Amino acid sequence: MCFLTQKIYLFFIISPLFLYSQQPADNYINHRASDCIHAAAAKDDGIRAENSRSDTIDILDYDIHLNITDFTSQTISGYTTISFQSKMDDVSEILLDLLALTVDSVIQDGQQLAFSHLNELLTITLSQTLSTADSTKITVYYQGNPVIDASGWGGFYFSGDYAYNLGVGFAADPHVYGRVWFPCFDNFVERSTYHFSITTENTKMALCNGEFISGTDNA
Repeated sequence: MCFLTQKIYLFFIISPLFLYSQQPADNYINHRASDCIHAAAAKDDGIRAENSRSDTIDILDYDIHLNITDFTSQTISGYTTISFQSKMDDVSEILLDLLALTVDSVIQDGQQLAFSHLNELLTITLSQTLSTADSTKITVYYQGNPVIDASGWGGFYFSGDYAYNLGVGFAADPHVYGRVWFPCFDNFVERSTYHFSITTENTKMALCNGEFISGTDNA
């Protein structure tokens, strides 16, 4: 695996790939990795997690797998695997931010976990209580229509042949917006590595920050 050493903000765009003939049924997977600061967002009218959760859990890595091929319904689907380490004893749950997307299931070590999703707050009960320095990972499967910020500038857009994430929301407080497309600690405190695996139609390509690892043609 390759990581960038610099800190950078999340950004990706799916754009038309004019060098290929049109084959709508074919998919192309683009794998990238990066090391970046994940910034925060808060929702004024909803239940939210506090920044202090970063004193309890250290997010190590987000491995984001998304299918972005449905430009008609303007939906995304996939999963994010979150690797983290406990910073104290008796940690039995993790609180993530995820806005306006539907969670289908949460898995840890092959076991389905209990969870609740209220407004933007996703509360997940772990399969066992963690002690200080214990590491584990969970995978959140989700799908839906990602939202645009209330200001009209920011969030996740489908526009013509393009889909892109700006990573910010001018009406959000603070003005960053990771939770509109993957479950995360959406705050200014947490730092972690990121991996992206984005599936697109063969006539499009995914552009992500980070170092390119590989591409797979599923034709």
